[in-house]
Amino acid sequence: MDVQMPVMDGLEATRVIRALQGPQAAVPIIAMTANAMADDRQRCLDAGMNDYLAKPIDQRVLFAALARWTTARLPPPVAPVAMAAAGSAIFDPVAAARRLGGNEVLLRKLVRRFLDEPDPLLKLRAELGADDRSAALITVHTLKGVSGTLGAEALQKAAGQAEKQLRTARSQAEIDRLLEALAACAAQAREALAQYLAEQQPAAAPVRRTAGELPGLAAELERRLAENEDAAFACYEALHAALDEAGRQQLQAVGRHMSGYDFQRAREALRVAVAALDLAG
Repeated sequence: MDVQMPVMDGLEATRVIRALQGPQAAVPIIAMTANAMADDRQRCLDAGMNDYLAKPIDQRVLFAALARWTTARLPPPVAPVAMAAAGSAIFDPVAAARRLGGNEVLLRKLVRRFLDEPDPLLKLRAELGADDRSAALITVHTLKGVSGTLGAEALQKAAGQAEKQLRTARSQAEIDRLLEALAACAAQAREALAQYLAEQQPAAAPVRRTAGELPGLAAELERRLAENEDAAFACYEALHAALDEAGRQQLQAVGRHMSGYDFQRAREALRVAVAALDLAG
């Protein structure tokens, strides 16, 4: 259960669940939060949660917590993959992959999703410009959790500091300084993440697709999405790699919806992209 959610946070949701009648009231609830202080843990337990995990989530710790509260067996350990030496505090791919059980494919997918989505700093500035401090706190809290998962350690720390400062900042000058520091860290992180993706491309020459093949790739992706197949992700990667930069921009919304496994909205976004790129077969 994510602790910080809009409308109803995890603490309130847990209290509602515990007040239900019947066995569903006793369902195990594990808190997941980017706040890692002792009093945060106690607040979760006091609300009726059974356990507590601090973000960024380490896959091994997550599996251990699930095993404590279910009858499921721990999955076999994932064989470690070959990884480069630890990166700087700006981005540490080794630590990030370790938290994901050594799954660098998943790490690349998460990094690409982060880079493809709109810059959260733009959203944060708009929220603060509208004097919506509550929404801004959610945005910066989310950024703290996501950057921690990705191994963007400096950005995680900066977002955590910004979250604290936002709770007490009174003047516009304070908010401006906060945004300036956070934007600098975010720019460094995005540059490092983009470089990581570029370096992770296979050494072999990429498969060259002709313009005539693109409609077929788009149609195949449409079919896979319609059938809710995981193979849609491979189709998306193939189409993404075959397009130029402008085409990839058109495809961003498709990848964003697929990352959330919302294949219906991904299909709708794909149709828009196909029309914009004139890929209808």
